[in-house]
Amino acid sequence: MLDIPRDPASIERPWVAGLLARAGTIPDTDAVDDVVIVETMTIGMTSTITRVAVSYSSPVDGPRSVIVKLPAVDPKWRRIVNDGRLFEREAGFYSGMQAAFPMRTPRCFLSHVDRLRR
Repeated sequence: MLDIPRDPASIERPWVAGLLARAGTIPDTDAVDDVVIVETMTIGMTSTITRVAVSYSSPVDGPRSVIVKLPAVDPKWRRIVNDGRLFEREAGFYSGMQAAFPMRTPRCFLSHVDRLRR
């Protein structure tokens, strides 16, 4: 399992490259030349969403950007979200149920909830 960044500042090229390579989207981690955080926004008090631009060292069919959704930095809000199993439900949708719904949804490269990391 990839080590999940704790905050947007921790999202770096090796992590994004590993994520895309493990998903089979790019041939290997060397394909990613650079990543740049384009925008970060806090959603209520429960999470932070970051758009990351991805550039490649050679022509590949990888995404030009990815969205990284991380839990709230504040331990109080992270505990509330964990206790309500909100992220667990969302991760379950993207990792298994997404294909069963006839609506367009973004491709999910990683869906992970670490209930021990409160």
